[in-house]
Amino acid sequence: MLNYPNDQPTQGTVINETAKYNLLEAARWGKFLAVVGFVTMGLMIAAGLFMGAFMATISAAQGGYPLSPAFFAVSYVILAAIYFYPVYALLKFSNLTKRALQANDHNIFAQATGYLKGMLKYMGIWTIVIICIYALVIIFALTVGLASGLAQ
Repeated sequence: MLNYPNDQPTQGTVINETAKYNLLEAARWGKFLAVVGFVTMGLMIAAGLFMGAFMATISAAQGGYPLSPAFFAVSYVILAAIYFYPVYALLKFSNLTKRALQANDHNIFAQATGYLKGMLKYMGIWTIVIICIYALVIIFALTVGLASGLAQ
């Protein structure tokens, strides 16, 4: 159970051994996923650079390409950059949760949950952004489809 030396006594939530075990298990899986995420980001950057070079070679051989070869490299690097914060926050949550539960330190645990909140908020905002983009694409496609149907 976590000790709360700086807080006033309350009838708040107490972390029992089952919850502690579950949080430690979540921290282990979170650390695994964060490491996989960092490796994936590295592979995304490498793939972006490779695709940029590959597309430049193909573009030169075929006398031009509709998209700039740098577009591929930059887009992969941007995707890796977008992916950085949630992976970093997940790693911080995992490490701090493990440390807090081992030391029974509520201040460290509060920091850990702050990183978890930040990661979930970030992913939630990106989910909303992607859903809005999908909705706009669908509206645009329906509008173009209806306009082309009426033009005939």
